[in-house]
Amino acid sequence: MKILLFLILLSSFILSDEIPSLSIKELKNLFKVQKEVKNYSLEEQATALAISFSESGWNYDADHQGEYSNICGNKPYWDDFLTEKNIPTNSLEACIVIYKHYKEKNNGSRFLAIKDYKGIKNPKNYYIINSTLQLREIILQRLKND
Repeated sequence: MKILLFLILLSSFILSDEIPSLSIKELKNLFKVQKEVKNYSLEEQATALAISFSESGWNYDADHQGEYSNICGNKPYWDDFLTEKNIPTNSLEACIVIYKHYKEKNNGSRFLAIKDYKGIKNPKNYYIINSTLQLREIILQRLKND
């Protein structure tokens, strides 16, 4: 439950400077997020939470300019890959598996894995990678403290 409260406060802080005010749907999404990551290592949880927040704000119904969708911004590009592995496409598990694929491809580099995950080509957009990595570290430290 501590992680859920942390996620609520973190998302509220990042999205606004006001006191948290979340709808029932947003709270259900956060409960779903918490449930999905509980069987993974703290490193994997932190990574999935950071990437999915940067992709969708933990919104399972996110639509990214009509090009792709889902909480991790992976649909439709990864459907076959995830189906082969029996992983739901609209899940944090999908985010973890896709990230691990890119991390392995990039010899363990988190930076390059997120760069490829997000399809970032222009160095002026590297701030997105850096902010995702910073968020990952904040989440990881919080998870370790709980």
